[in-house]
Amino acid sequence: ADAFGSALAARVFLMPIYGKRKDKQKAFRLETVMLVSGNKKALAALERGAILGDGTNLARELATIPPNHLHPSGYATRIAALCKEHGLKHKFHSNKELKKMGAGAFTAVDQGNPESDGGVHEITYSPSGAKGKAVALVGKGLCFDTGGYDVKINGSMHTMKGDMQGSAVALAGIVTAARLKLKRPMKAWLGVTENHISPRAYKSDEVVTALNGTTIEVINTDAEGRMVLADVLTLASREKPELVVDFATLTGAAVRALGTKFSAGFTNVKKLHAPIVAAGVESGERVWTFPLDPTYFKALESKVADTLQCTKGGGPDHIWASCFLSKFVEKGVSWVHIDLAASENDDGLAHVDSMFTGFGVRWLHTFLDR
Repeated sequence: ADAFGSALAARVFLMPIYGKRKDKQKAFRLETVMLVSGNKKALAALERGAILGDGTNLARELATIPPNHLHPSGYATRIAALCKEHGLKHKFHSNKELKKMGAGAFTAVDQGNPESDGGVHEITYSPSGAKGKAVALVGKGLCFDTGGYDVKINGSMHTMKGDMQGSAVALAGIVTAARLKLKRPMKAWLGVTENHISPRAYKSDEVVTALNGTTIEVINTDAEGRMVLADVLTLASREKPELVVDFATLTGAAVRALGTKFSAGFTNVKKLHAPIVAAGVESGERVWTFPLDPTYFKALESKVADTLQCTKGGGPDHIWASCFLSKFVEKGVSWVHIDLAASENDDGLAHVDSMFTGFGVRWLHTFLDR
């Protein structure tokens, strides 16, 4: 915890290039931290804590970058550079390629910008001597979310540069795995795009066909995250990984249910509920789980398609969104979904003193260690 906290404190994210003058930046007090131990196990724990802190910092930093810098093209450049730095294999599936593949849910959102550089980044970590199936990390990467034609109002568009935090957690998670030299193979799938308003943008009442053939009746264009994740989850789960874990700033309902001190967890494997919660307690990034009971699926029944994208009114949308996502996970694949209610907290969270918390990186590696 000391190394983790020190790593978090050793970074500042509002850089001059993004508009903050050097002479106006907050003074930084932490200069040197010395952690001394002659015990190899303790030193290994200190190193792990520092690396996890760096991973959390990466997620925080990416969320802080303004959207005119971290647009899909700029994000792609950073992803490629990180993959090169840490020896990760990187493949990019462009929007044109995804359209040919039949990923209609992703491309429905992406088409709002006719000049979009959106797509899916596939990142592979293959450690020497690793055995078994990979763990697949999936992240929602909306570099900015206007809400589309169901436009966000009353200031709610502010901080939507952070709507890519799910992808930042997945990216930081696999980078951290490489730095920790974990012996388990891992893949990350990042669905990166923006939700724009334009004559090409998708609209309510449309029916689109997702990659797995499921037809979706669009209800609300501001429920774009589940559209993007639908096709990315299919891509990830088609490879039959050991487990799929996705991260997304997905619903306001999760925040209304829990506030911003916890995140919401879901799984299609009942025995994983306890480990999900326990990993939150141990890591300090707390998660509370919710049910995926069959009774909730009835609310997503459509008269013109296989499923509604979302419901038309209020209610437990975090649960309905998870029910929707579960339709795009291949049969027999274990899946965990983390709705990142705690990714933004005005006063910081635990060791983190910034609004964007980087929540999920430490939880992930604690969960995978269990």
